[in-house]
Amino acid sequence: MNFKYITIDRETKDHAERDVMPYFLALPKRDIHSVRNNKSGALLGIIFYYTVWREFVFTQVEPNVIWSHGCLSDVRGYIEKLNDERKARKRSDEKAK
Repeated sequence: MNFKYITIDRETKDHAERDVMPYFLALPKRDIHSVRNNKSGALLGIIFYYTVWREFVFTQVEPNVIWSHGCLSDVRGYIEKLNDERKARKRSDEKAK
């Protein structure tokens, strides 16, 4: 999904292992979304499903990334959409039982 300054994409397992894994001791198993700068293509962070909190979360990959209000709002909106979709799927699965 493209925004004004960032792009958020769902990652394939192979791509995530190559590009994202160097930043983390343990890579989440699924639902990994990269957050990249539109100009440079640099990886800024990832969004992933954090099982401990049972929701999608964001973590940046470098400590000195500066975020504008608009970029943070884009990431927040994307995470809210993912969490809402997951909750809706869970409810429909429970109704099907």
